[in-house]
Amino acid sequence: MDGKSALWILFAYLLGSLPSGFVLARVWGVDILRQGSGNIGATNVMRALGKKAGFVVLLLDSLKGTLPVVLAQAAAVSPSVQASAGLAAVAGHCFCPWLRFRGGKAVATSLGVLLALRPAWALWGLGVFAIAYVLCKRVSLASLTAAAAVFLAAWLDPQDIPLSLRWGTVVLMIFVVLRHGDNIRRLQSGKEPTT
Repeated sequence: MDGKSALWILFAYLLGSLPSGFVLARVWGVDILRQGSGNIGATNVMRALGKKAGFVVLLLDSLKGTLPVVLAQAAAVSPSVQASAGLAAVAGHCFCPWLRFRGGKAVATSLGVLLALRPAWALWGLGVFAIAYVLCKRVSLASLTAAAAVFLAAWLDPQDIPLSLRWGTVVLMIFVVLRHGDNIRRLQSGKEPTT
C-alpha cells in the first residue's frame, strides 16, 4: 500500500469516527452511552430521544460512509482503495477513538458506503430491510436479513464488477453480523425487544 492510499484510509477512518449520535444526544443533555444498549447508533438514539433525532443520526452516520468513498472516486483512486476507505469509515464508526473505542453497529454507515460503491445493492438491502421490519418489528433482525441479502447480491451480481468491491462488501456484511452478536443471542432466547 502506498502513502496516498494509506492517507485515504486514515481520512475515512477519522471521518467515520465522528460520533454524531453521541454529540446529538449531548445537545439534548443525554449521555447516550448510558441509555438503552449504550450504542451511539440511530436505533438507540431513536429509543432515547425519539424518531426525529434517530433519523438525523441515521442520515449523519450514512454520510460518514458515503463521503469518503465519493471523494475517493472523485480522486480516481483504485476500486480496492475505495472499498478499503469504506471499510475504514465503518471501523471508525464502530470503534470510535474519542469514546474509548465504543461505537455503533455498522448498519447506517455501511448503507452509506454501499450507496457510493454499488447503489443497486444498497437499494436492494433497503428493500429487504423494510419488508423484514414490517414482518418482525425488530430493527436488529431486519438489519441482519438485509446484510444477508446484500451479501448474496455482492456474490451473485452477474455484472463485471471489480473483485475488490465484491469482497469489500462481503467483509462489510460479515462485520455487520458480528456487531450484532448480542442481538442474535437475544433473538435466540426470545428477549430481543421490538422497536
